[in-house]
Amino acid sequence: MRRMFTLMEVLQKRLLEQIGVSSFDERLGPWRKAALRMFEQQWVEKAGRGGPLGEEDVAKTYVDCLVKILTKDGVTVSDAAR
Repeated sequence: MRRMFTLMEVLQKRLLEQIGVSSFDERLGPWRKAALRMFEQQWVEKAGRGGPLGEEDVAKTYVDCLVKILTKDGVTVSDAAR
């Protein structure tokens, strides 16, 4: 579990650096909360379907959720940053 959360943090940090969002940006808290809610729903759905729940899959799913939230809020996220 610890490795999974570490990987989530690493991928999130990389994404934010690539799109130029500071770790001190006040919008980050609400974005993370929304991404977490979406992630929890998707995790439950994948588990129910017997989908892959490896550490890397879980971390990538969280970052995908964060990208969706950022995009919904008007932040441009290039394909290269995903």
